[in-house]
Amino acid sequence: MRSLRLRLLLGAALWVTVALALAGGLLHQLFASFVEGQLVLRLEADLDQLAGRLTVGEDGAAVLRAPLSDPLFERPLSGIYWQVEAPGAVVLRSRSLWDGVIAQRGPVRSLNDGVAVFEAVGPAGAPVVAVSRAVTHPDLTAPLLLTTARDAEVMDAPLSAFARVLTVSLSVLALGLIAAAWAQVGFGLRPLRRLREALADIRAERTDRLRGVWPTEVRPLVDDLNSLLSDNAAMVEAARTQAGNLAHALKTPLSVIGNEAAVLAAAGAPDAAALISQQVDAMRRHVDHHLARARAQVAGEGRGARVPVAPSLDRLARVLGRLHADQALTISVAGSAAAPDFRGDRQTLEEILGNLMDNACKWAASTVRVGAAPGDGGTVVLSVEDDGPGIPPDRLDDVLRRGRRLDESAPGSGLGLSIVDDLTRAAGGRLDLDASPELGGLRARVTLPGLAATGPLATPVDPV
Repeated sequence: MRSLRLRLLLGAALWVTVALALAGGLLHQLFASFVEGQLVLRLEADLDQLAGRLTVGEDGAAVLRAPLSDPLFERPLSGIYWQVEAPGAVVLRSRSLWDGVIAQRGPVRSLNDGVAVFEAVGPAGAPVVAVSRAVTHPDLTAPLLLTTARDAEVMDAPLSAFARVLTVSLSVLALGLIAAAWAQVGFGLRPLRRLREALADIRAERTDRLRGVWPTEVRPLVDDLNSLLSDNAAMVEAARTQAGNLAHALKTPLSVIGNEAAVLAAAGAPDAAALISQQVDAMRRHVDHHLARARAQVAGEGRGARVPVAPSLDRLARVLGRLHADQALTISVAGSAAAPDFRGDRQTLEEILGNLMDNACKWAASTVRVGAAPGDGGTVVLSVEDDGPGIPPDRLDDVLRRGRRLDESAPGSGLGLSIVDDLTRAAGGRLDLDASPELGGLRARVTLPGLAATGPLATPVDPV
């Protein structure tokens, strides 16, 4: 029962079922009492008519002055009967009884005016409902017991029909009430669905708070979540600032130590100088790595912006062309105009591209090719490839490890591709490395979240 909707619906269905079952039983009982009351009234009317037509004949025996008005009393086994009993014997009976008698079977229930109601057995053993009354006649010495009866089917048939109609009606009503309860539960839980959508917007960086008007019952939860988001953002910002400050604070002492290592080397202690320089380089790599991780966190928090790809590619190509002018490289940019915009911030995009393109320029023999194209699911795919020596397939995973360099002859800390991998993951993308099918060197392909291009640039790009 982890679903609130299912729990509320089952509770409502159980309550509706029990309530309607009790109501159905009560209605059936009331209708049965009504039908029985009407039947008893008819039997009392027959009883009054029988008493009114009873007289004493010339032989001193009880007789009827005239038949009762209902002709069914004259038809054998018609289902409606009467009889007159003297002490110890039946002295008169309706033709419908034929040669049978009305024999009491159930308990007797007394009504007004000395009338008793009871269940009895009629001719051929058929159950009947009977009423009786004792009367005295001035010409008779002993009282007479008058009884009228009708077959129980007279009451059972309407009760059965009523039960069928009642069952169908209450079943339809139950289904309607359960459907109404389902709609009510859905309407009542709608704020929770809105809350989930608002949290999805926060996760997608489209907003930083839960906004809007919320029901009284949900408002405390929204306020607590907003407070938690504020506290979390403040903690993350404080931690990132502290890490950045610490990393920047370490750079100057590391530079001083590095200079002292050079002094030691000049003073005739090359081994100690080499050891110190090695440790300084390791600490610098750690500092650069943690600064990159801090920038990666910033990249993860800026996914809601829109950044055109083409201007950044062109700008970085011009900058790196000037930085590596002594290598006489050809840096070409292809297909960037048709690429979707990047869903993130411009600094993240240019740091990813800058590291990849700078790495390609270091190792390229003469050509670096950069491309951008639409990817699956609205993504943008950026590729950077060169005609350098490339990387063996079994060593591709090693270059993504922090500070791992496959060739110590080229300058650098060994963090470029590791930083790109961190930034790409933080931005919601993926970095793939393989061999360039045309140039023969390394090809780096970055798949990033994209947005369809919308015309003019939303963020101006500084000219070089």
